[in-house]
Amino acid sequence: MRKTLIALAMACMLIIPAYAAADNLGQQGPGPQGQGQWPGKQGQGNIEGKKAEILQNIDRRLNHLQGLKSCVQAAKVHSDLKACHDKFPPLDAPKK
Repeated sequence: MRKTLIALAMACMLIIPAYAAADNLGQQGPGPQGQGQWPGKQGQGNIEGKKAEILQNIDRRLNHLQGLKSCVQAAKVHSDLKACHDKFPPLDAPKK
C-alpha cells in the first residue's frame, strides 16, 4: 500500500508539468484578436485565474492523499484498510 501511495504521489508530481508542457507546444504567441491560450480570454490576464484553479486542484488532491495516508497509518487490521479504501476512493472514480 505504501508503494502505491508513493507511486501515486510521484505520478501527480509528473503529470502537471507534462500537461503544462504539452499544452504550450505550438503556442508561439497570442492568436487572432490578441487572444491567448483560452478562447475568449485576453492575453495573459487569465494566467492568475488559471494558476489559482490549478493550485486549488493540487491542494484538493494533496488533502485527499493526506487523509488516506492517515487512515492507512491508523489501520490495525485488514478491515480497517478496507474502510480506508471505501472512505477515500480515487478522486476520479464515479460516485456510488
